Amino acid sequence: MDIKRVSTISPAGLLAKLNQGMNLELLDVRTAAEYRGGHIPGSKLLSLDEISDESLAQQLGQSIERGLAPTYLTCKSGIIIFAAPDDAQRLRNEFPVSLHGQNILTPSSGSSLRRNLEIRFQRQQTEPLVVAEFEGRALMKTFGERGTGVFTSPTAVERDVIDKYRVEVVGRSDEITESFFVISPERHVKHPAVNTITQAAKITYSNRVA
Repeated sequence: MDIKRVSTISPAGLLAKLNQGMNLELLDVRTAAEYRGGHIPGSKLLSLDEISDESLAQQLGQSIERGLAPTYLTCKSGIIIFAAPDDAQRLRNEFPVSLHGQNILTPSSGSSLRRNLEIRFQRQQTEPLVVAEFEGRALMKTFGERGTGVFTSPTAVERDVIDKYRVEVVGRSDEITESFFVISPERHVKHPAVNTITQAAKITYSNRVA
């Protein structure tokens, strides 16, 4: 299955299918704490960091092999502020006040995440200095890795960001969240392709949060 064929569905669209009684497989790929805070009835918890061929096969084995139902991945993730190691150590104390006057890399001004960040900073009476805006999160992370400024990324991909960009956590916010709904559109999915679902979920988090 080509990753490019993986599509998304709106919350309203998913609700309509559930109300119609369609046979669906729902995977919630948030953290266990986020799942306990509220989830779609009938969804199964399988945190993104724990997704593998084996765990997917255990959760959806018969449905995947027999093509009994399409698979939906859902997520609502908190936000983490990252920075290069030296900056992270300095800013971690007294977070979020420490962000006042600090260089920050942000999503473009038209994004919901950017608006939510600005609202959050206003409430905290904190005013970071926006030094660059980005349409794509990958480039923003690259600049953040080089110490250009702090940046945000979803909690769900924390480990990936730390490992790939060699940055550290400055602080977290569960008040700012992003929701995602991803579909595996083919009913007859074979186990060798379950890795595609994993990759699609990670690509969605990395590229669609902003």
